[in-house]
Amino acid sequence: MHMTLWSIGKQNWEEYMEQFIPLQEILLRNVAINIL
Repeated sequence: MHMTLWSIGKQNWEEYMEQFIPLQEILLRNVAINIL
């Protein structure tokens, strides 16, 4: 049971990171543009 919940949480985390990283890159680009 614990392993099943852990694998589901791991999958959800990976999907979250895949969505979050592009947003982070966009934010970093906006900050760089504002600084320059």
